Amino acid sequence: MSGMGMDKHVVIVGAGIAGLAAAWFLRSAAPRLRVTVLEGASRVGGKLHASEVAGVLIDAGAESMLARRPEGKELVAAIGLGDQLVDPGTMRSSIFSRGELRPMPAGQVMGVPSDLAALARSGILSPGGLARVPMDQVLPPTLVNGDISVAEYIKARMGDEVVDRLVEPLLGGVYAGRADHLSLAATMPAIAAAARTERSLLRVAKDIVAAVPKDAGPVFTTLRGGLGSLPPALAEASGAQIRTGVMVRGLSRTQTGWRLVTGPTREEAMIEADAVILAVPGPAASRLLSHDVPTAASELAQIEYASMAIITLAYPRDAFSALPEGTGYLVPPIEGRAVKAVTFSTSKWPHLADSAADSEGVFAGHFAVDSAGGFVAHSAPDHGADSVAGTVAGSGSRSTAGYAAESVGATPRGSVAGSVPGTRSVSGSDLVLVRCSIGRVGEEHVLQRDDADLVALAMAELAETAGVRGRPVDSRVSRWGGGLPQYNVGHNERIARVRAAVDVHPGLAVCGAAYDGLGIPACVGTARRAASRILEHLDPGGECHHDGRHPGNEPAAQGT
Repeated sequence: MSGMGMDKHVVIVGAGIAGLAAAWFLRSAAPRLRVTVLEGASRVGGKLHASEVAGVLIDAGAESMLARRPEGKELVAAIGLGDQLVDPGTMRSSIFSRGELRPMPAGQVMGVPSDLAALARSGILSPGGLARVPMDQVLPPTLVNGDISVAEYIKARMGDEVVDRLVEPLLGGVYAGRADHLSLAATMPAIAAAARTERSLLRVAKDIVAAVPKDAGPVFTTLRGGLGSLPPALAEASGAQIRTGVMVRGLSRTQTGWRLVTGPTREEAMIEADAVILAVPGPAASRLLSHDVPTAASELAQIEYASMAIITLAYPRDAFSALPEGTGYLVPPIEGRAVKAVTFSTSKWPHLADSAADSEGVFAGHFAVDSAGGFVAHSAPDHGADSVAGTVAGSGSRSTAGYAAESVGATPRGSVAGSVPGTRSVSGSDLVLVRCSIGRVGEEHVLQRDDADLVALAMAELAETAGVRGRPVDSRVSRWGGGLPQYNVGHNERIARVRAAVDVHPGLAVCGAAYDGLGIPACVGTARRAASRILEHLDPGGECHHDGRHPGNEPAAQGT
């Protein structure tokens, strides 16, 4: 395969992690293959992007990846960043339940408890909710015929409170979805598989926990420079031609391959390719496939997407009565709050605490006061779209297209620059970085607030749930419109139909977060699968591997 000539041309649409990984796999297997990656945004990386808050470079999108799935760590090592992988400083976390922060019980599987004693000690459930859980062991089997929702199965086995106060916040942190819509098979494949033969869910959870090696290590990892440093490094390592700021408006089959239409209508350009990989979300892929692969286009168009925002706040250390010891906490929807997850970044990641201590300068009054004396966050021009929105023209509105608009810098319209009363100068060594996540499916109205309101909302809820006082000295709001595909009931069957329709067309493949998992390892797995398909098309019978393994189907992510 390494001898494949430069006369073959593969175009990848989308320069998020999946598109860049696909380019790397292709070029690793066939170094002389001509690979072009088209990205509509001004940068690569999609939802992997880092920016400064109070002088500290911190991820504005995904901030960790699953360490117990190999694809992500293997790719990082292959491009020479293996020595930059860092583990969290602590693995303790909490759930805000029944009015206070309570420790996450040990031995849970995506919120499903396996240890009744640990669950009781946590205090997350009410006495009645706790008493309902062991009934799972004596209830008759719950028949699982085909795919069902997470809530339907777990409520039948363990009761409403396990779903409402444990499973929902875990699923919300991963998918920004709801347990009564999300597919059990797609989001909890190990539990779904066991449910067909095992009566007790408690026993299933115990078996899953027992199967984890004692020396498995941390669940998550990140890069010392942030996950935002991965896409540029991967783009460079691939040796592919990366073209940013290029809108793809159309895709059609030709006698020899594929033709892509780029640019505005009045200045459109054609790109010919022997093969194409679509590494964009469902709505964008649907639009491009509508002409030649209408079945796949129709299926992809039906995937729902959730929007979210990340509000990163830099607080002075004395805003906390005691420094946070855990990584953060989750908030169940039943609590009626907008913030669904809080990460104490400088506690979770020691390298960020070191960066905060080393940050130069003093931060004071990085806010504004409006004419009435109210709190206003600074907002900046859009720092670019991710590969969801920018790559495919007309791929959707804010709620479905997806992009990142970040806030820091210029004063918003109608405000007057100045320090917020009560703020003070803070050196880097006194900073605590806090990351708040807002946005679940069906809660788009919360995200209609402007950046200043989102910052104020996060501050208020931090005060109420974690006792954080005072004002932050810097902030950033990163919006991810339509960033999270919903793996609703029937998702696996839908993706099987998409792939069956795409596979009919030689030289065409798809990859990304819409298929087999949302996390980085899962996306890398789909990229490797797509690259394998294209290599097999370009060189039938050749060895479609780059590292001694044949790329193939990857298991769905469980908690990426």
